[in-house]
Amino acid sequence: MHKTSFIKYMVALTIGCMSLVMGGCSLFSKRTPTDPTEGYSDERKAMEQEAQRRLDMARKQLMQNQVQEAKATIKKMRKDCYLALSARKAGILLMDSVDLRIAQNELMKQDSIVLKNPEYGKEAFKKACEKVQFFERKLQYDKRAENKK
Repeated sequence: MHKTSFIKYMVALTIGCMSLVMGGCSLFSKRTPTDPTEGYSDERKAMEQEAQRRLDMARKQLMQNQVQEAKATIKKMRKDCYLALSARKAGILLMDSVDLRIAQNELMKQDSIVLKNPEYGKEAFKKACEKVQFFERKLQYDKRAENKK
């Protein structure tokens, strides 16, 4: 065997081995399912569907400023649909939005009190402002945490 033939043979062998290794690695790489509920039990799938229906209802209630009803709907969904883990995560963000809306409503109430009597409601107004800021930050934090997953 000539020296140039030997080098060509070694290069071809090296490329062939690398192709096998790279191909083998792709066989074991994590496959992302096209259906997010793939692998769920039938019971979990049913609970996920029911939980999503209730979350939609809570969103509508929130849009209509029915905050206590929205909060109760989310709490009931969390209790009844205990296997609906994906919906429960979405419920955390929705509950943050409900809590923020409640705090905003309280702030508007305190604002009108302060406008009528500046000395009377200053402390309550300050607390309402802090509460709104807290829930805004919490909602941002939970959204970032959800996006990292």
